[in-house]
Amino acid sequence: MTKNNKRALAIFGIWLAVILLLAAGAALRTGMYNRAERQLTLEGEALYNIPDYSALSVELTKEPGGWSAELGGVTCDAYTLTPRITNPTEEDLSDYRVRVDVLEDVYFLTAWCGTIEFHQGVASGNEKVQTIDLRSRPELYTLDTVETDEDPLIPLYAGDYFVYIPSQTDGEAPLPAGETCTPGIMYYQAADAGEVFAFVPSAPRAEAAEEGDVTAVLSARSSTWTKVFDLEETGSEVPDYQAYTYDLTITNRSGAELTDYTFRFSFRTEAYLASAWNGSVEICQGTVTETIPDLRSFDAASLTVTTVNVDGEDFIPLGEEDSFVYTPSASQTAREIPVEAGASSVPGFIAYLRIGDGLSSPSLTMEYQLHRSIGEDNLFKLALGAGAAFLLCLVIFLVLYLQRLRYERQHEHDAAIIRESIETFTGFIDAKDPYTNGHSRRVAEYARLLARHMGYKDEDLDRVYYIGLLHDCGKIGVADSILTKPGSLTDEEFEAIKSHTTKGRDILANFSSIPNVAEGAAYHHERYDGRGYPEGKKGEEIPEIARIICVADSFDAMNTDRCYRARLSREKILSELENNIGKQFDPKVAEIMLRLIRDNEILL
Repeated sequence: MTKNNKRALAIFGIWLAVILLLAAGAALRTGMYNRAERQLTLEGEALYNIPDYSALSVELTKEPGGWSAELGGVTCDAYTLTPRITNPTEEDLSDYRVRVDVLEDVYFLTAWCGTIEFHQGVASGNEKVQTIDLRSRPELYTLDTVETDEDPLIPLYAGDYFVYIPSQTDGEAPLPAGETCTPGIMYYQAADAGEVFAFVPSAPRAEAAEEGDVTAVLSARSSTWTKVFDLEETGSEVPDYQAYTYDLTITNRSGAELTDYTFRFSFRTEAYLASAWNGSVEICQGTVTETIPDLRSFDAASLTVTTVNVDGEDFIPLGEEDSFVYTPSASQTAREIPVEAGASSVPGFIAYLRIGDGLSSPSLTMEYQLHRSIGEDNLFKLALGAGAAFLLCLVIFLVLYLQRLRYERQHEHDAAIIRESIETFTGFIDAKDPYTNGHSRRVAEYARLLARHMGYKDEDLDRVYYIGLLHDCGKIGVADSILTKPGSLTDEEFEAIKSHTTKGRDILANFSSIPNVAEGAAYHHERYDGRGYPEGKKGEEIPEIARIICVADSFDAMNTDRCYRARLSREKILSELENNIGKQFDPKVAEIMLRLIRDNEILL
């Protein structure tokens, strides 16, 4: 049995195995799919999943407020900054941010809707950051303020900036395609000041990773609820913690049913957990863990985890390394699980974070399971049609295989004819001079080896070999008496020798089946420094194939006995190659030849 027949039988066996695997794979994969415990891990900004808003169009406009105030010994006029924020894209923008740089000193009073993330003291190197709802109580401010007869003002200085965060509840976000919103921010600036603000466009966000079968997006809403967590009983009455409501939207994009999930959440900062919707919560404080069935109603005295009571309300403190594990409720009222394909579950919780810290950079690890029936598996659907399609596919494959087999045989036959014909022809040329017998074949072998180390592949290596065989074909037109003359050549005889390059080019001019074959014959005696013949080409002007053959031809000439001198020593050959780099030889090709000799890939 031939190798090709064995190959055909092997392919037939593979196809048969594929059919059997398809038949059994659907049930196996469905079982593994349903038993697999999957995990989703998100941190920081990836968890909040703010989209790319770099396409926003923002026009900063201001309107005079009509009154003034003395601030820091300077008369300042009141203005309302009304940025026109436009979504020019064709898709709704679920969330965004607007950064504005401050060019001259300004003093902020209030804002209509959203919250503002102030960056104060940037230029001085003492940056303070706080996210503030300017409609909230001033005692929440941890930034430097300027006292007035009314509410204190928040100053920003040249080099500072603020980031406007739109209000989800007041309709500023999401921002529909083509729509515009115009929030308002009241502030003071010096009466003689010019433009004090500059919009800073957002850089395009890195392309998000491809969404998985289940996604989780966290949203956090600040509130005006504040408390004094004076746990060390210093007597402080200044609120130092602010309440945030967290909603975690878990969306099932898998096409299967999300049968169960739990998630571990860490604020990564000091926080006080107040409540959670519906499900049970396992508190992890250091090495102490405890499950609370319902965080909306629990007896702090019966717990082993640490709790604190502030204003008659019990809280669970969580440090940077602490976390909690939420297990959803399957009750008819909660219905947090199961989650059908395309649907979402939205568990939530309330926690107090230190005022001025803003939102933390939390982490979430969710473990979940999906379930689907065997009929939904693509392998099962494929297995139904695989049996009927197998014979047709096998016939098509065999036809194509047999055609390629015939082509390969014909190609090998043609290549053998070409190689034998060229070798026979070059044998006639080499036979004109007993000292160069076998020269063309050796040059061809060296040229192919050099080309392989230069990255040539497959048919290109064969082409280099054939061109190497034919590089001296023009010598057929040079008299034997000149080729075999042992003494010095006259000028006329040397010109006759040099003419073998142009004669070779003329002989091979119409040999189109081997690309660049005439270039190898015509230019293999050109020098890299331009002092060669027949045209005095130099450097990259010389075709690469000719530069390769030049090194191979010169090496073989030095490594064989000639009628006018004996074979050179290894040291002399290496010296000649090194000394003529950049002169006679292409440096890249010559360096490869030197390496091949030194590594004994070419033996002398």
